[in-house]
Amino acid sequence: VSTLTFPISTARYGSTFENMAAFAQFTFRISESLRLIGGLRYTHDKLDGFHSRVTPVPGASNAVFDQGVYDEYVRQLGLGATPAAAQTAAVLASNGTPFRQKVSNNNLSGKAGIQYDISDDVNLFASATRGFKSGGWNARGTAPVANQPFAPEKVWSYELGLRSEWLDRKLRLNLTAFKLDIEDLQTPSAFTAPSGAISFVTQNFAGLDNKGIEAELIWQPVEDLTLFAFVGTQDAEYKDIDPRIIAQQGVCRNAINGIATAPLTLAQSRAQCSSGIVNPVGNIAPPVRTPDTLTLGGSYRFRLGESLTLTPNFAWAKTGDNNVGTNGAPISLVDAYDTVDAGLTLANEDAGWQIQANCRNCSDELQIVSTLSELPYVQDPRTWSLTFKYNFGDR
Repeated sequence: VSTLTFPISTARYGSTFENMAAFAQFTFRISESLRLIGGLRYTHDKLDGFHSRVTPVPGASNAVFDQGVYDEYVRQLGLGATPAAAQTAAVLASNGTPFRQKVSNNNLSGKAGIQYDISDDVNLFASATRGFKSGGWNARGTAPVANQPFAPEKVWSYELGLRSEWLDRKLRLNLTAFKLDIEDLQTPSAFTAPSGAISFVTQNFAGLDNKGIEAELIWQPVEDLTLFAFVGTQDAEYKDIDPRIIAQQGVCRNAINGIATAPLTLAQSRAQCSSGIVNPVGNIAPPVRTPDTLTLGGSYRFRLGESLTLTPNFAWAKTGDNNVGTNGAPISLVDAYDTVDAGLTLANEDAGWQIQANCRNCSDELQIVSTLSELPYVQDPRTWSLTFKYNFGDR
């Protein structure tokens, strides 16, 4: 006779979010061709939440968690304990009182820009924008180390570009150079608690610099034919890496050489590899999803009568080598790949209806597009759709 005991737990958590904002934007025309643009936005938000977890079965994968556990965890960290050791000691301090967390953010952000019309068909612009994303806390974390708050994300975004039309407006060319300077990048990642439970948490591991160029070309050489090309290249790297991550790298590299970092065991030390933005060999992983891209395609409208048209369309997209998992594990480092989409539209403009048949991922490529704790998520397989649209407006 065998008795199977399944690890179980009961969790209660919830949150309330309040947000208030005031903003204004203006455009000041210096001349017929030159304009200045400015704007300000003030944001205030408040997040209140609670979380408690009870585990009646010994050995359950999700440990007890409440205010007593969290307070003891913080105290242990203050005494110099590692997160894993602090978690082990903190569980003994459970008091049954729900853990409560309050986060409040205030931010003043804005935008400044300039636009200059070289002609009716050619425009130059430049802008600097300050962006803001509220901070918060990980309400679903299964351990104190995963229930930490994360800071607001702030970004300076700079753009310099061209918007233009040529050849009697049959050719459109748009160019944009950009630079992003992000402070306290909010990065979702898999977190494995000392109990072995996996959580999906957000943390501020580092800042991020990203710069690149995007180009858009749309050409209509004849009335019913449209061709397009979109290309983008970017170069991203982490900056201002949190000292905790630097320490984590050291623990990981020691573990690779068979050395445990006290008071962690060798197994716990090895768990510092492939965690957060530290890759399996103790280096900083590449930022996620920053590939070079290229898309080519077009459509042609066949006129079958006075108002009936048949329009096939096609798009081929190339995505360059990139990392699709925060920890940069080998399974997350995907090679460049192609996707093909196509469609066919039968429409009657006078009658106000159209029928569309579309194919997504027409070549049925099996491609990893994301990972969580080194578990792959693949893009949708070949997908067919048929839609009918009817316009009930005046005709």
